[in-house]
Amino acid sequence: MFSSNLLRPGSFRRHFMRGVFALFCLFTVILFTGCDLDDDFEINHELNPMLEGTWKTQWDGYIIDLNANTLEYDDGGWDLDFKGTIVGVVNFNSENTAGIIFIQYSKKPTDYDTGLPPDGDYVGIYFKELTGTAGQFAPPVEEYDPGEYRTPAKATLEEAKEIFTAGTMGDFVLYWATYEKQ
Repeated sequence: MFSSNLLRPGSFRRHFMRGVFALFCLFTVILFTGCDLDDDFEINHELNPMLEGTWKTQWDGYIIDLNANTLEYDDGGWDLDFKGTIVGVVNFNSENTAGIIFIQYSKKPTDYDTGLPPDGDYVGIYFKELTGTAGQFAPPVEEYDPGEYRTPAKATLEEAKEIFTAGTMGDFVLYWATYEKQ
């Protein structure tokens, strides 16, 4: 009376294998299209034009040129100034008011205590509370011995992206300075 393909010999196996194949195809599509781990990594900086410009305090300042992909830090004469090519920007929120600017050094700073440049070539500069007229910036610093500090630059961009994140901001920021856009 009720005829069903599920009751015929071998049909359950055929339906099961079709389901497994469909799931495999679905996961493959998701893997190659929807799970890009670098979606928040803006190589062209198009999502955060607020970073563009000259940012100054009474003592120091940053010049960020997104068209030339450069970042320059003038420390006001303490020999900690540096320059670099911007290789990416990660925003920590949808308003683009906090995040990190990744650079590759073209001129390395002299470290706080060692007097030597950092070992690596890639570093991230944190920013927060960014508006059109002001923002807070902080270069990363790590305490490697009690009271001894250095710039934790990394050898590759991938290493820098792993270590400098929203979750590790507190590990590498000793102080924030508020900069006004000029």
